[in-house]
Amino acid sequence: MVPPEGAEEQDDSPDMKKIRRNHPSGWLYLTKNDSVNYVLDALIDLPPGKEFNKTELADQVGISRESVRKHIELFLELGILEEVTGTSNQRYRLNIDGRVTNEVFAVNSAVNAARGEEEITIDLDPLFHSTPSRGEAYSVMQSVSNNIENKLKS
Repeated sequence: MVPPEGAEEQDDSPDMKKIRRNHPSGWLYLTKNDSVNYVLDALIDLPPGKEFNKTELADQVGISRESVRKHIELFLELGILEEVTGTSNQRYRLNIDGRVTNEVFAVNSAVNAARGEEEITIDLDPLFHSTPSRGEAYSVMQSVSNNIENKLKS
């Protein structure tokens, strides 16, 4: 029997949302909370090496400190964030060498390219004649970030 127009067919299959929740893909595992997307978006916008605590991140994102705490635990587990040692108030920073971090940036770039957003790329190889220290890399990236920001404002 054909259901009336506009009516949904009766579905005897198991609840797919529940099945996906119980056996999530990597993407669903990462984005299982709605606010995680806003936290990732804020992290993508951070200058390289920028340190922050839970309160600062919560203020930047506009969500509660408790939500940030849960997300930080997930991001530490996945290697997106790393703890900064030697600080009295626990601080964190984006793990620029993390596999998941690099994939998040790749997805962000791909989506921006698909939307027609201008992608700014800079070849940093000429800036270094040897492997830079974290501090040297941070200084260069901060300078590049400032230059890009100034170009976008003009």
